[in-house]
Amino acid sequence: MITRRCTRPRNLASALGPTCLLLLALATAVEAAPSNPRSNATGAIVGRVQGPEEPDRWVIVVGEPYAAPVGADGFFRLHNLPPGRYRLLIEGDRCGAVEAPVLVRAGMVATIDVDLPCPSLRCPKADKRNPDCILPDPHQRARVGSHCEVHHRQRLRLDLVPIHYGDLSFIPGRNREDERSRFPNAWPWAGGGCVIGPQRFTEVAYCRACRITYRWEYLPRAVMRALPWRRTG
Repeated sequence: MITRRCTRPRNLASALGPTCLLLLALATAVEAAPSNPRSNATGAIVGRVQGPEEPDRWVIVVGEPYAAPVGADGFFRLHNLPPGRYRLLIEGDRCGAVEAPVLVRAGMVATIDVDLPCPSLRCPKADKRNPDCILPDPHQRARVGSHCEVHHRQRLRLDLVPIHYGDLSFIPGRNREDERSRFPNAWPWAGGGCVIGPQRFTEVAYCRACRITYRWEYLPRAVMRALPWRRTG
């Protein structure tokens, strides 16, 4: 006659068995693991653009929401990029655009040098002593010596002023009616339109009294409008 005996396991290990113990160990390891095991999961790109100095040079990552300006020293920096292969688009105002591939690795900085093909610039740096930097204006020259339409005792003089291209082509004293009645010939700068030319300066016939009025009336109002506490909304 066989009598059944009810035995208790000596310990938890003998009850669970090797398989259960392995699963328990894996679950404990996963729970104890840090939530971000790779602290350096992103990389960076540091590059240098070689070519003539020009404003508004940018580096754009094609197909990605990343971009960086090129500094005056020619260097640009892109940080916190996920690892992978990217294509960089480098372009400026006067130079042609260039695309360059680059590989970003986690926790590392990729370096790249880019030669920007540019035509021979007539005015590589803004210099009033360089004739290639000056855009002649026969109409303005013809006005030199005539009387200002507001300050009748003042005669117009010849001056060289910077050319502002694009959105900055707004000229104080020339666009608004209230300004034309007070300082129409201030000409602090001249507008060059949207097409950027090689010249940096142009000739204007200005009135000294108009410039004084511009500096005392227009500039303080512009500064006040730009102050943070004046902004609403």
